[in-house]
Amino acid sequence: MIPAPHPQEHRVLQRPPYLGRQHGTSRQPPGDERLNASNFFERLDYDFYRRDLKLRMAHSPAAQQRYDQIMSIYPVMEYGIRDALDRLYSRDRVSLQSYERELQLPNIVSAIEAMSSAQVRLVQDYFGTDAGLEVSQFQRAIELFNNFDLIPYDLQLAVNNIRNRENEEVARIPVLRGPDSALAHARWYVFAEMAIALGIDAPFWEALRPVLLEGTAITTLVLATDPPSRLSMKEIAEVREKYTDRAALDANFLELLAMMGDDSHEHLPEY
Repeated sequence: MIPAPHPQEHRVLQRPPYLGRQHGTSRQPPGDERLNASNFFERLDYDFYRRDLKLRMAHSPAAQQRYDQIMSIYPVMEYGIRDALDRLYSRDRVSLQSYERELQLPNIVSAIEAMSSAQVRLVQDYFGTDAGLEVSQFQRAIELFNNFDLIPYDLQLAVNNIRNRENEEVARIPVLRGPDSALAHARWYVFAEMAIALGIDAPFWEALRPVLLEGTAITTLVLATDPPSRLSMKEIAEVREKYTDRAALDANFLELLAMMGDDSHEHLPEY
């Protein structure tokens, strides 16, 4: 078991009107955090993973719409990561203007609103209480996922899946309840920043930002070991503690991008 967060880390985000379970139902299995985390990430993939959406688009207008939303904001997220890389390497911030301009486009704002609203409902369904969102429960799920604790196969196989992503001669296995790269949750972190910049569900995303970056760090550290090794309970507690410092989130994000840049298996945006 991963140790529970320290008492000061136990946070409850008060639920605004839009944070409610549909028709009074919940998909949250009681008392089983691993099962709950597995179910959450399977549902997250079903609703937001591009490969899964593409499989359903021909028969589902909703899947087609969600896929189109993701593809519309994807370049904006890449501009955000490129700007972070410019800051990391003290380059001219050539991507910042594109990022700020496109972030204000009506179709981009509409897509972020729709995707944010859907994620708020989904997270609340699995980690919500009558009082609001239990951020610590979401955090535990992120830690399990990013440490490859939920995958139904060997860790080496999962890591090989990431490392052979661009090798067409190697058959890839489906991504099941585990990361397909460290950069994936870095993009989730950038999405949170985009929503906050636009004032879209800002309290929700402010609460989740440190957790999303913590998850990115866990996967980055697992992939940096050779042979690959999951983090210990003590190591996860240390990562968790580091990312409670909100004032250092931006610096920590740049540090993680630097680590990914040293890993040939992480394909950072190029110019």
